[in-house]
Parts: sequence; C-alpha cells; structure tokens
Amino acid sequence: MRIFRSILLTLAVAGSGHAAAQVDYARAEQFLSHRMNKLIYRADATPQWLPDGRFWYRTWTAAGWEFVRVDPERGTRTVMFDTGDIAAGLTRVAGGASFDAKRLTFTDFKLQDAQGRMTFQEGERRFSCALHGHQCEVIEPTKPQFPVIHTSPDGKWAAYIEDYNVFVRNLEHGRTVQLTSDGAELHGYGLAPLTGADRMAGERSAFYAEPVLAWSPDSRKIAVLRWDYRGVKTMPLYSSTTPRPRYVLYPEGLPGDEQVQRFDIHLLDLEARTNTRVDAPAQPMSNDAEWYMRAEQAGGKVWRGVKWSQDSSQLYFSHLARSHRQLSLRVADAHSGATRLLIDENTPEAVVSLKMRAHTEPVWRLSSEQDLLWFSWRDGWGHLYRYSPDGELKNQITHGDWSFSEVHHVDHSRGVMYFTARGMERGRVLNYTHGYRINLDGTGLQRLTPEDADHQLNYSPDGRYFVDRYSRDDLPPVTVLRSAQDGRVLLELERADISALQAAGWQAPTLFEAVADDGVSPIYGRIFRPSHFDPAKRYPIIDNIYPMPSGGVFTWGFSPGSFFEDMMEKQALAELGFIVVSLTGRGTAFRSKSFLDAYQGQIGMNTLPDHVAAIRQLAAQHRWIDIDRVGLYGLSGGGFATAAGLLRYPDFFKVGVSLNGNHDNRSYIYSWGEKFQGPFSRDTVTGKDNYEDQANYTLAAQLQGKLLLLVGDLDDNVHPAQTLRLVHALIAANKRFDFMLFPDRGHDLKEPYVVRMTWDYFVEHLLGVSPPEYVLSPFDS
Repeated sequence: MRIFRSILLTLAVAGSGHAAAQVDYARAEQFLSHRMNKLIYRADATPQWLPDGRFWYRTWTAAGWEFVRVDPERGTRTVMFDTGDIAAGLTRVAGGASFDAKRLTFTDFKLQDAQGRMTFQEGERRFSCALHGHQCEVIEPTKPQFPVIHTSPDGKWAAYIEDYNVFVRNLEHGRTVQLTSDGAELHGYGLAPLTGADRMAGERSAFYAEPVLAWSPDSRKIAVLRWDYRGVKTMPLYSSTTPRPRYVLYPEGLPGDEQVQRFDIHLLDLEARTNTRVDAPAQPMSNDAEWYMRAEQAGGKVWRGVKWSQDSSQLYFSHLARSHRQLSLRVADAHSGATRLLIDENTPEAVVSLKMRAHTEPVWRLSSEQDLLWFSWRDGWGHLYRYSPDGELKNQITHGDWSFSEVHHVDHSRGVMYFTARGMERGRVLNYTHGYRINLDGTGLQRLTPEDADHQLNYSPDGRYFVDRYSRDDLPPVTVLRSAQDGRVLLELERADISALQAAGWQAPTLFEAVADDGVSPIYGRIFRPSHFDPAKRYPIIDNIYPMPSGGVFTWGFSPGSFFEDMMEKQALAELGFIVVSLTGRGTAFRSKSFLDAYQGQIGMNTLPDHVAAIRQLAAQHRWIDIDRVGLYGLSGGGFATAAGLLRYPDFFKVGVSLNGNHDNRSYIYSWGEKFQGPFSRDTVTGKDNYEDQANYTLAAQLQGKLLLLVGDLDDNVHPAQTLRLVHALIAANKRFDFMLFPDRGHDLKEPYVVRMTWDYFVEHLLGVSPPEYVLSPFDS
C-alpha cells in the first residue's frame, strides 16, 4: 500500500512540472562535513607564536598533517618534520599498535625547540618524539589529570581548586597551602557545582574543570570567583536506559526567579593568608558571563573579565547587572576590596548582546597602564572609546556607520591600535571582516587587508606581523604573512586546494543579498543547489534557521561543511533534490544598534519575518524555487524557530524538523530570556506574564503542516520539558505531528540516525516520495 501511494505521489510531482525526485542517500552522504572536510587541503594555518618571534602551524594535506615553521624576520617557511618518520617511531614504542601517518591528529601539540623534540597527545597516550628520525617514547598515561593548575607568573606556585576551595602548591619544595576553607558545593571558589549531564556522569567535563582565577603580576595575590548557587531552584533530568531509571537534580535559575546563580570576586593574599571579598553586588551568572570570563588563549583558558594593574595594587573588573541593561567597569583596591566606578553603560535594550559567542574580546580592555579601551553602541554603532585608567573619557577612537569587531594589538610607543571591523568597505558584503590600524586619538585610519573577502587575523605578540586567512564562498582560503605597518604581503603560507572536493561533485553555494521585512535593511544568505541541478525544473526549498535571536547559521568566508550549530549539512540535504538556504535576519551583532535590537522583546518571532521576506524574494527571482513547498529545520534556537515557523506562518512553512528547541524560554536559563525578552513581569489584572505569547505551546492549535520534534532526554542546555510541553499542547489540540525522544542524549544530537530521520521527513513530506531503506555510516571525526 505504501509503495502504491509512493508511485502516485511521484507521478503527481513529476506531472506538475516539479523536479523529479532524486533521493540518492549514498551520494548525499558523501557531502556530509566529516567526509568533505578531508578533501580540502592547505586551508588553514593558525599560528602558534614562539618566544623568539617565529611561529609554527599545522595544515591538512593529501598526505595528512604537515607541520611548518616560519621565521617572519627572514621570510622563510620550513617543514618541521616528516609525519611518516613520526608514525614509524610511534609504532615501535606503542606496544603492538600501528600508526598511520595520514591519521595522526597530534592533539595538544607542544614544540620543545631547544631539545629538538615535541610532545603531543595521540589517542589516549602522550608521546615525546624527536623532530628528525624515528625516536619516540611514551611519557604520560592516558587521560588529562585534574585538578587543573594555574602557575604563578614567577613560576614558583601552582594554584588549583579542591573540594571547592583554593590551594597553592610550592613547585620548588612541594609544600601545599590552603588559602580558603569555607568553600562548599553550592558556594565554592573557582568552580561552579556540577550540573545536568556532568552531575549524571559524576564528573566534571574538561571545559568546566578550568578554575576561574587570575594571579597578580607579583605572584602574591589571586583573584578568584566565588560561585553562589544557594537558594536556586532545581531542574531534574532522567536516564531511563537501566532497569531502575536514574535522575539528578541540578540548580538552574529561570526568568523571574528571586534567586539565580551568581558570583562574587575574592582577593586572596598568599603571605597575609587573607581572603577579601571585592565590595560590589554579586553578579548574575549568565551566558555572556561565561564567554567573557573564559577564552582560549595560547592553549589555555584565561579569565578575561578582570585585569590586574602592573603593580598588583588594583584589580579592574567588569560588572553586569542582572537586567543586562547596565554594564560597568570598576576598580578594586587589592588590600581592602573597596571599589570605585570608572565607566557606566546603560541602555534600554540588552547592553552586552553585542558580543555573544562570535567574539573572544571582552567589552573592555586595560591596554598597558595608559588607556582603557571600552566598547559601546552609544552613537548607534559598535565603536571603541578611549578612557584614562581613572575613568576619564579621552576620545572616541573609531567612528562611522560600521562596527568595530576586535582589538588585536596596541602599540603605545607609537600610539597605534590594530583592529578588525565589519561594514566599512562600501560595495562589499557588510558582514565581511577586514583588518585596520588607527591612531589612538582617532586619526590615521588605514586598511591593511585589501582583498574583497572575509579576513581572519592573528597578530604576533610584538605586533609587527600578522597572519591573514582570507576567503569567500567562491574563494578557497589563502593564508599569508603580512606586515602590520602597511599590510604588505611578506610571504604566502598556504593556498587551499579544493580539486579533490570539486572532483567529488561539490560546488560552492551562492551568496545572495535580500531585504529584511522592514523593507530597508540588507541581509545575506547562501543558496545550496543539488549537483544535478536543472534550472528547467522546480525544487522545494528548505531553510536552515538559527536565530538565537542574535545570530545566524553560518560563518563568513569559505565554509563548505561546518558543524556550526546544526549538523545536517546543507549541501548533503540539497543532493536529495532540494534547494537549501541559510540566512541571517536582523538581530546579528555586526551591524547597527537598531539592526541588533530589531527583535528585542519579541523572542518568539525568531527573525522569521526576515526569513519569509527573503525566501519570497528568492522565489520571485528564480522560477526553479517552488514557493508552495517550503521546509524549515534547526537545532536549539533553530528548533524553537522551526516550530514557531510552522505555527506562526502555517500557510508558508509546510514541513519542519525541530531539534531540542527552547520552545518556552520560561524554562531556559534566566539570563537568556531576561536579556532578549526583558525582565519577567506579570499583568496584575489578567495574570498573564510577558513571556506567555512567545511560547510555542500557546500556538499549538495553528499547526497545519508536518512537524517532527526530536529531543534528547539528558539535554541540560535546553531542558526536554520545553519540547514535552509543546507535545502535550499539540495532543490537546488534536493535531497530527511526529515525535521521537532520544534516550541518554544531550543537546547536539549529532549522529547518523538523526540525519537520516531528517532526510526521510523532508523526502516523504516535501518531495512526496517514500524514503529508501538506508543506513548512514558512523561519523568519523
């Protein structure tokens, strides 16, 4: 019966002039990112700078990883060692295991240049190998050791957290000193309590095992966060894969809760053995706090929310109000903890939504002892302002209808700042990043990266050179070494080779520009077409959405197979006979303040008006797009948006696959909703709160299309209760829909079964064809 129905549907689709169904799953599977990325050679050259001014990097080639050392002063590029030799050396000492040069990953690679050796993690063991020859040895057991230590600047002390208290160990004679004794699980130093999946597993994940603390330059003091989860209400997670199901409770503040997770800053004195709390209100722990307190730097995580003065007498720190409408910079006396207010920023909308996950740079920077650099939207665009260390405004450094992105280096001897920005170059994509230099007084602006492309920069510690990786969708990455003085190319390091990718049938997506729902704002997106595309046919169109509401589903520049936020890659899905698009609506952080705040207080809109407007424009331009067959899918915020799309625009979006969506932000971490929807409030007459009409379950009765809801029952990011409440409402509204719960799965749902379910759903309900019986191979990273 199903076969007969499939034949009728296929004939109906073909007879209506639509694209004939082409559902070759085996071919589509070849375009998944874990396969495609292996066919891109010499696309990356991220520098690891050495103390002598040289740097090394690794790049993927047809023969495996190649390691290169560069001397900027001499303009030389040299391959460091033969990976075949290293593989042979590892095989000899690995006790029977065989190593393939092309499969070596060299994770956590460290160069010991003076000894002519390197150490690295390969699989579950750590090795030391000579750079030349076959001499290797096993030097450490398998897994990383906890607790994580932070070594003092003078190299004499190691600080670490044990039982939620701070300890230091003298590295010369091994003596251990306990600096705090009142730490507890819900009120501990340096490390937050175990939550969610970590609590279920009984151990802390590697990222959250990194203590949040900072040594003073004189190695006599430590600034450390003290987390406070006392009084925070709990959330449950259940694991049902054992005869007796298990559950855990973990603290999680929600919008409107009186008590939410928060933190103080404490100053510990090693000599006086004192513990002084910085005199400032407790700060809320939030998404933004996590990202500006921790950032990857030189292979480790550092606390970016504080900065010691050079003489160790003062601690500068940012302070965020729970409302996210006030951000200040303050300075504390290292002995008394007394604080002074230096800069205070207040806005009607979320003041720190400018950064999100797209930046590692904090909203302020203490540059030497001469200047404070402060980011602000105060003139309607994201720009940098220069203050004295006492909080006196000197001048606005950057100006114009474009937005600063990141400070890379400040040369105080010359009064010059090197930075990146977006939107300055007219006639180019407004979201492309370019590198610039400017005098700290705001004069002398000079572009350093002339190519019409997106530029990713990495500066040398002394600021004399920078490595520039530039690319576009139709321009594979080119990596060069430039002079910071004028941007002149000194040495080409790598030029990506995508010939193998193209031979496999891959083609670059098309970048397009559309107009947002406001009828004015330009927005951008990508179109992915099947490699067998026929412009005489008509194809269903599927939108991969991730609104956040301050985000998008793709990075800028060449990115053929990114796992960014959603893993059902667009080209693979397009191969089944679809047009797939991804686009950024209003709300992204790299444009004007008004563009950024377009959906403040309307979190449930999920930038959908801009997506609908853009797809309609595309369909008007291209007759091969069938506007009557529009699909939508996404993960997390994209899952929220997918369900909202089918519920708010039932006549437009016909099929949706929603994964782990935050369908009701009253059940998500308080900081997210309070930042974008606003402080929680309730109408005293109706009893209705200001989050109610943003929740998808309230719109359940409007479902007309086909909706598939997927959820992991151990998702401690977006709790599964949000999806289950929507399921409950759809049942109550007597609506047909599809649902699957994935036992013992977390937030990402990155596995072949999920990909196949997504493909099947669109093939059956958007193409009108019965999906083939097909099993995707396991993903190999």
